[in-house]
Amino acid sequence: MQDGRCTRLRVIVIVPGSAIVTVVARAYLDKDGVNALFVPVGAWGKEFVMVAPFSILGIDHVVLRAVDSAELERFYLDVLGLGFEKRQDKLVQLRAGQALIDIVPADEAGPAGGTSSTGGANLDHLCLRVEPFDAAAITRHLAAQGVACGAATLRYGAEGKGPSIYLRDPEGNGVELKGPATDSTPNK
Repeated sequence: MQDGRCTRLRVIVIVPGSAIVTVVARAYLDKDGVNALFVPVGAWGKEFVMVAPFSILGIDHVVLRAVDSAELERFYLDVLGLGFEKRQDKLVQLRAGQALIDIVPADEAGPAGGTSSTGGANLDHLCLRVEPFDAAAITRHLAAQGVACGAATLRYGAEGKGPSIYLRDPEGNGVELKGPATDSTPNK
C-alpha cells in the first residue's frame, strides 16, 4: 500500500464482552506511510462511522453567556429554584439536578475559550426536567415572578413525549421546563 491508496482487507475485531467478529475494512495509510486507519465497509461499500471509545451518560453542564450575570444568576436561583454550587472568579455554577448551569460574562471568552461567532445568541434553549409537572402551578409561579411563558404542550424529549412549557430567561435564552414522559415510544 502506498500513500494515498487504500486496500480492502479483513480485520478481526475483538469487542470485550462480545464475540469475535470479522469485518471487511478499507485501510488508509497516513502521509508518512507508517500508520493505517481502518474503516469498516458496509454491505454496499459505504464506510461506517467509527464507534466512539466512550459512552455519553448525560449532560454535565451548560454554559450561558450573560450581559448581566447577577440578574441571570438571580433568575435561575429565585425563579427556577436552582441551587448555588460555587463561584470561580467571574464564573458562577448553579446546580440543576445532576447537571450544572454555568454563567459567564458575555463579553469575555468562556472557560473553553469560546465566543459567539455572530455576537448573538449561541443557544436556542436548554431543557430542565422538572417534577412534579403541574402546568397551572408552574404558570402561576412564573407569572408571580413577572415571567411570561407559553402554553403547556406535549413535546418529545430524552425520556419520551411529555408536557413542557417554554419561557425566556433575562438574557433571552429559551428555557423549557419538561415534565415526565407520558409516552416513551420513540419518534412519536
